[in-house]
Amino acid sequence: MYDLLIVGAGPKAAAIGARCAALTSLGRPAPTVVAADPLGVGGYWMPDGGWTDGLQRLGTAPEKDLGFPYTSADAELDEALFSFSWCAHLRHRGTYDSWIDRGRPAPTHREWAEYLRWGVARSGMPVIRERVTELEADGAGWLASLTDGSRTRVIRSRSVMITGPGPATRRITQHPAVWSLARFWSGGAAELRGRRIVILGAGESAAAAVAESVRADAAEITIVAPGPTVFSRGESYLENRVYTHPDEWGGLAEADRHAVIARTDRGVFSKENQGVAALFGGLRFARGAAVSVLERDGGVIPVDARGATLSGAADIVVDARGGDATWFLGLLGADAAAALPSRRERDLERRIDWNCRVEDMSPPLFLPTLAAFRQGPGLANLSCLGTLAGRVVDGVDVLAGDRGGAGDRPAATVGTHGG
Repeated sequence: MYDLLIVGAGPKAAAIGARCAALTSLGRPAPTVVAADPLGVGGYWMPDGGWTDGLQRLGTAPEKDLGFPYTSADAELDEALFSFSWCAHLRHRGTYDSWIDRGRPAPTHREWAEYLRWGVARSGMPVIRERVTELEADGAGWLASLTDGSRTRVIRSRSVMITGPGPATRRITQHPAVWSLARFWSGGAAELRGRRIVILGAGESAAAAVAESVRADAAEITIVAPGPTVFSRGESYLENRVYTHPDEWGGLAEADRHAVIARTDRGVFSKENQGVAALFGGLRFARGAAVSVLERDGGVIPVDARGATLSGAADIVVDARGGDATWFLGLLGADAAAALPSRRERDLERRIDWNCRVEDMSPPLFLPTLAAFRQGPGLANLSCLGTLAGRVVDGVDVLAGDRGGAGDRPAATVGTHGG
């Protein structure tokens, strides 16, 4: 039986593998961890994952790598973790000097996937290239059903961690003119040239779709999103500090937490994509939440729940609202679903503890993608992978009885479901 099964083999899984390897190299106990992903390591950062064409640039500084921020009280462990850093990867490839001389450019998604693969290979964490089809509670642990398409097997684990945004195939309706992100990134620029494009969403998935449509020479581009406009992320020191140091998050009031997340993470375009969009003269914005489309004026028009039209006619509507943090609910068996305290995203966000587990749930379930509100936004994305890995590994260790501690957790929290 494994101590931890990670569903998905992306950055969070790679960071946990690196931490376990670093602990082992120092002669310290570490949980047994396995990741399962049909696409292998970094699959969602490659075209087959449906979220990118692999050529988009990473929106986070690559130095925020598998061990970042390297500021724990354990200098020996931080030093061991630095052997898994982005810089160590470039040194291993012999490209560190040229990367510095080129001005430290952001890697492409494909290059980031290569780094993740290097890190996982270095850590020795096993990765099963199979799809998890069901997660069922089994006493104090889990039974996970996996398939490679031709056969199914079951593995046991004391705890499970869910990662990733889920499938890139969702769309508001099955109309052929409405594209999922997977369809968008598989289409190629030729299908966008000279077309009227509507992009649903205002986050970075939408931003990348807008930028690609601009480069493909679309005739018109309209962004449809619920907010009053599209905001840009400033990437200032004070903004970034909130993401790098989640230990300080608990002192913020609930309203302030919501404001920080809304202003810096959700519904925000990077400065780079904002710059590309600003060069396009045919860019429009319409406020609303599309739920379907109707055919009119030689195209399709997105409509909201009241049937009100949200834009002019389009040739292509791209559902770029991004990932679904609760995509994993469909994997849960009857007993596991009954053990989950809620199926609502807002409720689950308030039940994520210091170690990124769902509070008071047995068997243990780690949901770092839902940790932003209660524990800090950096834990939900790429901003402090080293801190996230430390919290999760300590949480697994507590469950397995290995170390009996929860890292440097502060003694007090704020509110009923506070920091």
